[in-house]
Amino acid sequence: METRLCRLYGAHDLRLESGDVAAPGWGEVCVAVAAGGICGSDLHYYHEGGIGAIRVREPIILGHEAAGRVVAAGEGTDLAPGDIVALNPSRPCGSCTYCLRDQENHCENMEFRGSAMRMPHVQGLFRARLVLPAEQCAGARRGARGGHRS
Repeated sequence: METRLCRLYGAHDLRLESGDVAAPGWGEVCVAVAAGGICGSDLHYYHEGGIGAIRVREPIILGHEAAGRVVAAGEGTDLAPGDIVALNPSRPCGSCTYCLRDQENHCENMEFRGSAMRMPHVQGLFRARLVLPAEQCAGARRGARGGHRS
């Protein structure tokens, strides 16, 4: 399937493009992004080509604040098409000292969507559809009123 995305090539060089989206695999969901927030780091990347010493060194899809609706779910997840979800941009490694102590928020090897800190850059959420691990989605079952599931 093809999707629209917003990719930055350098300061003031932001392009709307198309890209491919695979079907979700085990433990993954495909989300149709409905909204994305532009934060300070996105603005620094756009205006300055980076944040301090962290520079955009290859094309990057920005965005790490987004929400949407599940459109397809792979096996091994309790999410279903129609579920409304907030997307967590951070993904802990699961094997560092902090992760092994259930302190994932201190992960030494955290991947963060829409970040140019690593090479290759970790691609972000500013796209119409994307596949990601279901564990990075928090939301309510379709039709639920005020419910929260993580």
